[in-house]
Amino acid sequence: MLFVQRFNVRQVAHAPRSVQTGSFQNHEIEIIAGYDAVNDRYPIHIRTHRAGEPWQKIDASQTWGADEYDAFEQGWKIVAEWAKTVG
Repeated sequence: MLFVQRFNVRQVAHAPRSVQTGSFQNHEIEIIAGYDAVNDRYPIHIRTHRAGEPWQKIDASQTWGADEYDAFEQGWKIVAEWAKTVG
């Protein structure tokens, strides 16, 4: 995975809802993916926060993974784009 070192990625939960966490410039990042049996794909949810601040959602509503690995790969791509806006 391309983003493991850049965002210090860790897998913290697995099946039926899988979670990977990471960090970037004092932001904690969570990517959550779970299997949607109706649509046979993995929706992606991304949120981030700084200590003492509320969680903020990064919009990934139009992004789905074909499998769990793909879901996280797509999620970290969205985080990489978000990271360009963090100052």
